Amino acid sequence: MKLILEKKDKIKIVLILALVIGIETLISYNQTNNFKKVNSNLHEVYSDRILAQSYLLKLNELVYLQKELSLKGFSNHLSLKKLNQNNKLILDYLNKFEKTYLLNSEILVFEKTKILTNKLFNDVNYNKENLFTDKTINLNFIANLNLISGNLKSLSDIQVKRSSELITNANYLSSNSSTINELSYTLLLILPFCILVILFPVKQLSFSKNENYNLN
Repeated sequence: MKLILEKKDKIKIVLILALVIGIETLISYNQTNNFKKVNSNLHEVYSDRILAQSYLLKLNELVYLQKELSLKGFSNHLSLKKLNQNNKLILDYLNKFEKTYLLNSEILVFEKTKILTNKLFNDVNYNKENLFTDKTINLNFIANLNLISGNLKSLSDIQVKRSSELITNANYLSSNSSTINELSYTLLLILPFCILVILFPVKQLSFSKNENYNLN
């Protein structure tokens, strides 16, 4: 038996399908955006935060070694050579750190650190034996190294805070995606029932007031 649909039923089915397609399109668009944001967050965590933190750890290690060398209070060819090598490495790691994505709060601290470090390591007083023999120069050098250490700690704190924000945001987006998926599945499950109601409506039984009832 052929199912013949009335025009109004066809219109209802088309409207329902159009509504579902529209909602599914919005859901798909939202999910795509969420995926891109999660991917962007994870990319930043690795390429900028984890790498940047590794550079900061190495910088802290090198600055500490510089303090150790300068605190010895005596000079020899090897210690002076090592001091200058560390200076070069510190500048190299600062350049690597600068190539990562920097927040505005990072830029302010980093610029101060870079200026101070370049000024300190390019000063001839700190690249000769008088760094070890002149107490004033020695104490000034160590004081500047302490300032650099403080700035590196501030930069490290920013890395930790930003990484935490990115992970929290990624978790939120992931949770939001799960909720939207459940909504999508529910919508697809309801769709067949809506169409069935249109195709086979439940007719209310009506009894005529004048209808006679035969009682057995």
